[in-house]
Amino acid sequence: MKGEPLPAPGDRRNHGSNLKRKGCFHCGGDLYRDGDGYTCLLCGRSQTSVEGLTSTEAEILAYLARGFTHRKAAAALHFSEAMLQKHLTRAMGKLKARNTTHAVALALKHNLIGFPD
Repeated sequence: MKGEPLPAPGDRRNHGSNLKRKGCFHCGGDLYRDGDGYTCLLCGRSQTSVEGLTSTEAEILAYLARGFTHRKAAAALHFSEAMLQKHLTRAMGKLKARNTTHAVALALKHNLIGFPD
């Protein structure tokens, strides 16, 4: 746990429940539990775990952080606007966000999505 060295990339031996496969919101790499959060074994970024936030919800928040409108984000993800709104509402509830902008800000603050390029 805290203070232990991170395993080498690709090393999946003896890490048991500390390893979360394909969970990084930045690059899709494997995550290693490190104290209160996770560190990606591929890109090295840390991220705080928010209970139950799905990769789809994080992806929607990432599109919105890049300045996409709801309509353009829905089109990019091949969703209807109504489906995007359902996912966004669930993400806002999980993050305890007051609105979409607050949800994006919290996702960025907790390293659940990367800063837009």
